[in-house]
Amino acid sequence: MNDVRPDPTQVSNRLRKILVDNTGLAGSGAASTGTVDWTNQQIEEHVVTGWIPLLVRQEDYAEFAARVAAREIGREDSGVIPSFSSGPVAATVGATKEAELLATLKSWSMEALRQLAESSATFATAERWGKAMDVMCNHVGEFISSAQLAAEAGMPINHWRDAPRKLPSHLAKHYEQNIGWPLKAVGGRDLKKDDQVYWGMTAGQAQRWLQVRAQTPAIGYPPTTSDRN
Repeated sequence: MNDVRPDPTQVSNRLRKILVDNTGLAGSGAASTGTVDWTNQQIEEHVVTGWIPLLVRQEDYAEFAARVAAREIGREDSGVIPSFSSGPVAATVGATKEAELLATLKSWSMEALRQLAESSATFATAERWGKAMDVMCNHVGEFISSAQLAAEAGMPINHWRDAPRKLPSHLAKHYEQNIGWPLKAVGGRDLKKDDQVYWGMTAGQAQRWLQVRAQTPAIGYPPTTSDRN
């Protein structure tokens, strides 16, 4: 098996360049010409204190990035609007079946996601999908089964299976025309897994949803009315 671990020197240089690009370390010398030769002491003197780089496996990048974003949104002293992309995950698993399927998921707008979160107190379908979105933020870039999703969301499996059946009419009635589903649904056979529906979420969709959750007041459950559509 080929060793695909990155060269330590290349990693160090990448981290150094990220710090320079994002903290205004520019001026004289090699740094102003595009190369990075700042010392560790110079970087430490300029970067925002309280932040340190963390090396993770490439396949775990999206999951950890989503968790960092979720925590940062909820901190009152944060002046940072967290964001992340598929980054190294795209380079590593871009050719896989899962990545190809997730690439077809169109992210919802902040407005639409906010509507979903806020309407959870009114509509059972919105409540169940909101819980599903919460669960999937812990599984960014991967697919999990309906059974696993329902278990982690704390809802009976038949409640979750009912939610996708009612979603099309719910979207048609309450959302803009031709809006897609907020999660990607794939048959288990297409993933060479057991025969049930699997669900996936992109990093971009997770980031938007976490931002909405952080900005949306606490919602009371259960919904006050049943959602027949």
